Amino acid sequence: PADGPPSIEGYFDEVFAIPGIIAEMGKAPAADAYVIACFDDTGLDAARCVTEAPVIGIGEAAFHLASLVAGKFSVVTTLARSVPAIEHNLAKYGLASRCAKVRSSEVAV
Repeated sequence: PADGPPSIEGYFDEVFAIPGIIAEMGKAPAADAYVIACFDDTGLDAARCVTEAPVIGIGEAAFHLASLVAGKFSVVTTLARSVPAIEHNLAKYGLASRCAKVRSSEVAV
């Protein structure tokens, strides 16, 4: 959406992105499922509140897949300000103990 942030790299950007995510979902109310294509799963919980269809976050999906194919995995993200959100999600998804480290490349989107 035109009024959202140019990229989502942490909690601050997330606050401004969620209204646009919910608005975009409203444009496709008959969808069988929705994918939140932001690695920190921005708006995932809010999106799940406004539909009965499955809503999948690419971060959540990637973490679960990594835990299936490896004993331990690491996450490489963009900026350091994204690390706390990703670490929070790993804990929320029950996968924090499987993640060796969340690292930032310090390369913005």
